Amino acid sequence: MKAEGGKNPQLLVISVLLAAIVGLLAVLVLMLSAGSSQQAPESSGSVAPSSAAGAEDLSALKVTPGQGGSRVSEFDGVTQVGYQPTCKGAVEAATNYLSDLDPSRMTSGRVSLEQFQKLYEERTRGKILEFAEKLPRFKAMFPNGTALVIYHPEWGGFKVNSCIPGKSASIAIYFAKGEDAKGIFYYFPLIRHLVWENGDWRLSGVDSVSGFEITNEPNGVKEKDERVYQEVVQNDGWTHYQDPAK
Repeated sequence: MKAEGGKNPQLLVISVLLAAIVGLLAVLVLMLSAGSSQQAPESSGSVAPSSAAGAEDLSALKVTPGQGGSRVSEFDGVTQVGYQPTCKGAVEAATNYLSDLDPSRMTSGRVSLEQFQKLYEERTRGKILEFAEKLPRFKAMFPNGTALVIYHPEWGGFKVNSCIPGKSASIAIYFAKGEDAKGIFYYFPLIRHLVWENGDWRLSGVDSVSGFEITNEPNGVKEKDERVYQEVVQNDGWTHYQDPAK
């Protein structure tokens, strides 16, 4: 984005650096869990999103962030678990795991290392599970703690890339996140891969979204950016979330 007349170009540089700092924890997670982008396994019988769900109409899914689980985890008493083996259940799990499995919950002191490690081990599968054993070292990198990272998926949207109910799913999410202490948010897209195992959806990998770019405001936003909110669903297959505040 070009600086407008009268604005100091250095401010844009500072803003970009702030955006990078906001995403520090996420970047470190990906570095420490190299290979976590392993996709959920799909059988030769996997089908296109439009028909994978059978009776489910993927273009009409109504998903509210923070909802979908039938109970809470025994490890922290907060994280929702017990999702339905449907494509809607997969979207709900993928969405809620954004914040539930963010290590800033541990580094900010919201939950203990032991609680988060057990939760992470129980909720993840595949290569991404290997990060669990690195959590003590990760926490030690922040002796003074960190801020909690807050997520707003309802400011963006989601897309079901693929889904086989009760087996595997790949969900793309465009969301905003930022540190709770600053209240400044930036938009990010991610693909979340899930597998159905032991009666629930488990996170099995994370990937970047290709061919989909929306320019962030250089200084971030403090509330939903209507421009981004509308641009998200102008891309084929994307759907807005239901607003949890309503």
